[in-house]
Amino acid sequence: MRNRTFVIPSRLLAATLFFSSWSVSVIAEEEFDVLGELSLEDLLNIEVETATKTAEKSSLSPAIMTVVTSQDIDNYGYSSVAEALSHVASFVDNYDLAVHNFGVRGINSGVRSGSRTIKFMIDGQAIAFRSTSQNFIDKELIPMDMIERIEVVRGPVSALYGANAFLGVVNIVSKSGAKLAENGGSVGLKLSSTSNAGSGYTASATYGRNNDTWDYSIGMSASDEDRSDIALPRRSPAYESISMQQSASDDSEPLSLYARSKYQIDETSSIKMSGHYQQLSVDNPFSDINPLQPEGATKIALGNMYFRTDYDIALSENVTAHAFMVYSQGETLDKDKIEVGAESFFLERRFGYDGFDIGAEMFVTFREKDSLLVGFDSKRDNQKVETFTRVDRLTGDRTELNPARDETLTDIGLYAQYLMQVKENWRAVAGFRLDDDSVIGQQSSARLGVVGQLSNDIILKVLAGSSFQAPSPELLYRTAVQAGDIIGNSDLSAQKAETLEVSVAMPLSNFIHMTLTYFNTKVDELVVFESDGSNLFANNSSGSTTDGLEVELRMLWQGINAYFNYTWQETEREHNPFSLFVLEQRKDGELYPEQAANLGMSYFWKEPQINLSWNNRWVGKRDASSLNVLFINQNYELDSYLDSTLTISTDRFSMLQDKKGTLRLQFKDMFDSNYVNPGFGGIEFPSLGRQVLLSFEQRF
Repeated sequence: MRNRTFVIPSRLLAATLFFSSWSVSVIAEEEFDVLGELSLEDLLNIEVETATKTAEKSSLSPAIMTVVTSQDIDNYGYSSVAEALSHVASFVDNYDLAVHNFGVRGINSGVRSGSRTIKFMIDGQAIAFRSTSQNFIDKELIPMDMIERIEVVRGPVSALYGANAFLGVVNIVSKSGAKLAENGGSVGLKLSSTSNAGSGYTASATYGRNNDTWDYSIGMSASDEDRSDIALPRRSPAYESISMQQSASDDSEPLSLYARSKYQIDETSSIKMSGHYQQLSVDNPFSDINPLQPEGATKIALGNMYFRTDYDIALSENVTAHAFMVYSQGETLDKDKIEVGAESFFLERRFGYDGFDIGAEMFVTFREKDSLLVGFDSKRDNQKVETFTRVDRLTGDRTELNPARDETLTDIGLYAQYLMQVKENWRAVAGFRLDDDSVIGQQSSARLGVVGQLSNDIILKVLAGSSFQAPSPELLYRTAVQAGDIIGNSDLSAQKAETLEVSVAMPLSNFIHMTLTYFNTKVDELVVFESDGSNLFANNSSGSTTDGLEVELRMLWQGINAYFNYTWQETEREHNPFSLFVLEQRKDGELYPEQAANLGMSYFWKEPQINLSWNNRWVGKRDASSLNVLFINQNYELDSYLDSTLTISTDRFSMLQDKKGTLRLQFKDMFDSNYVNPGFGGIEFPSLGRQVLLSFEQRF
């Protein structure tokens, strides 16, 4: 263990005094209203597009939606999309300190899933690393200051978006150049210190402008964090057999870049271009295979990018058309390596993909309020199937362990959606999609729903839909080169889900609003990882049924902006006929709690112009993973925990005349709970522990 002193707090104090005394301009009289000009009604009726690809009020959208606004991000100091999602109803994270793995509504896909059951998008473009279907959604995603809102749909949306819109869709809507120009570009610096580890920083910058024909914006962020010396939880089944009980080297160096532009060709047509690059570069000492090795940690270093062009044209007053094409690519970077517990060598990977997508759709309006959407999309991926090379530490000699292999995967999807105004306050949606996949064949998805406004401003939603998740190339073709690794199964079928949702939303007073949602999800061909005592095999087992309830409250009152949500779910898995072990029969599922809740409150103190927020995340008890249950030969569960964050910010201080500057002090995991997430391979995942962060953002 290296000697480490907790030096950042003194630096934080010094920096705070520095900014306070040296600021060029103190904006005392002007009040920056932290709630903007939004009323509670405005917040509940934010215009969204994700659920139907058409602009509509979120409250009347035929989907169960939560919208995280840019003001929410500012109030609670969210540093990543993953952090924001961890406070959304029914989203529960299982973070291994390398990649976030969200479960939704009782279902988590298990080891190395990387939130693959959710389709993540930026401005409608999927961002998954296609070789694994994992989503990298921490600081390596879009810079937070570029986000206008995060539209979260819980429930199936495969009828529009195809594969992997399985349990939900998260669409990150970026700020336009006009929006950034209105608020001013920004540069920011955040310093952090972790009580259980080291320190780090995040630097970011955004800029945008617009005129009559052009609108463009760009943003970037880069971080460097030292997270070494984090201890392996004593609850880990393999704790006594692992020689090192804490991480030695554990660095995280994420990088993200996002840019978008729009050119208005004439009154009826426009062209848009956007591009995104993300770099995941993180040590993974708590890997489920060979964790905490004296030789060093496995390093995940992956680059992932896309470039997209969209063309929109109004063919007539009632008909518009849209076409797009996308080039995407992902690959390992130089730092990527796999430690196998050997003193003399490590492994390198040949791994990645490049893909080309095209698509078009037409939108037709009838009778003013009815509309028809028809479209198609097609993708072609060249996948570099993961293969390994042994590298000698001393000489650098390289030995291929398996031959290079490529696979070409294609998919064509056709879809249609009809939105009908049934009565004045009632509308219905019907949608259908057919996919033809080169591996899993034809897959169909459908959705039906009705949304209506009753008396006393009560809104009722009744929705039903189906979805599917395609097996990733990793699960189809992977070849293991060490014990405990995943072996691909080319006979995997798609997972399929059917979901019924009933939601009632109503005002409780002029400043409090409540939404109550019941959901039932049935999953067939559930993919689970089974062990033969040496390696893991992905197989389609039987299925599961989940019933659940979501309660959401939102309040705006006299400067207080607050939210609360609570999730209860009960999952029942069918008997798995392929299992070799009794303990693998997890009747109640695994990795996901029966209960979870979130509570956040933000208050704007006008006189000193200080914003205070208190954000809390409670996760109930969770059953351990099947892999760890088999390791210890006993069922057990992990304790519940509370993670609280205190944030203090002010806009009084600026280094530029008449420009806004934000100084923020934040304490994450305030009570240093050192909670534990369910792990695999004999270990449980530790948390980072208490963090202290100081940031300053300057508008210009």
